[in-house]
Amino acid sequence: HEVLVTERLQVGYGGEVLLDAGNLLLERADRVALIGPNGSGKTSLLRTVLKQIPPVSGSIKEGLNVRVGYFAQAHDGLDPESTVYDQILRHTSMAPGQARSYLARYLFRGDDVWKLIRGLSGGERARLALAIVALDGVNLLLLDEPTNHLDIPSQEVLQEALEGFDGTILMVSHDRYLVDRIATHVWDIRDRTLRVFKGSYSEYLAAQEAAATRVADKPTSRSRTRTDSREPTPEKLEREIAALEASVRTLNEKLQSSIDTGAFVEAARVLQDHDAAQEGLEALLERWASQVVA
Repeated sequence: HEVLVTERLQVGYGGEVLLDAGNLLLERADRVALIGPNGSGKTSLLRTVLKQIPPVSGSIKEGLNVRVGYFAQAHDGLDPESTVYDQILRHTSMAPGQARSYLARYLFRGDDVWKLIRGLSGGERARLALAIVALDGVNLLLLDEPTNHLDIPSQEVLQEALEGFDGTILMVSHDRYLVDRIATHVWDIRDRTLRVFKGSYSEYLAAQEAAATRVADKPTSRSRTRTDSREPTPEKLEREIAALEASVRTLNEKLQSSIDTGAFVEAARVLQDHDAAQEGLEALLERWASQVVA
């Protein structure tokens, strides 16, 4: 039941490694939430799975009879001047009654099938996109921030539709509620490395909290409990941390913009600046924490 297998996979652009994904196994009915900071390589990994960009190194292989679908493509490919009914018929040879019954499974009932695409709400468009994806025989669904720009009722409708999807899901999302409802696994990207957690998002958070508690409970040496008089004060460190956090956010935005526009050489340069700023930020946070704990 292998759906996707990677071996020593490294993801990036122009030879520059953005993410070391390593050896991954995605099996049938797995629902994976891909999480991590902006610019960490989440969307790049999806694009690698979609074969839009090649791996920097390593391999990625689909299982037998796997059909990959990208939610954003199905969503953006809707014809605004078409009706819901006509849009579905472009993807199937169903008889009219069968097509209407199929649409009813996605909550398009009665006169709803005659609505124009341009008049649909965000949630309705999302439901129709999922209906098309399922109709096209997709059994590995990739999603990148699917609830962005949706109101709360539309988000709930999308969540219900995803719960009813009979296939494997690989999803990038900052929507913690959606992730907690959908995910059976969490792929966590930190420090340019992907770590696999088998379990729900709530279980993942509990494991993270337990690990943090164990670290906090470790005894520290007396030499570390004292604050060197030459060390900056916690207040000064906080100001420096805030400035570096702003720099990291700006570099994240620049990196994503470079990737989106295909400026891979620029992306590689920005990535180096981002990593340097991130390392500096982590060092400052450690110094601040040692003073506050002391």
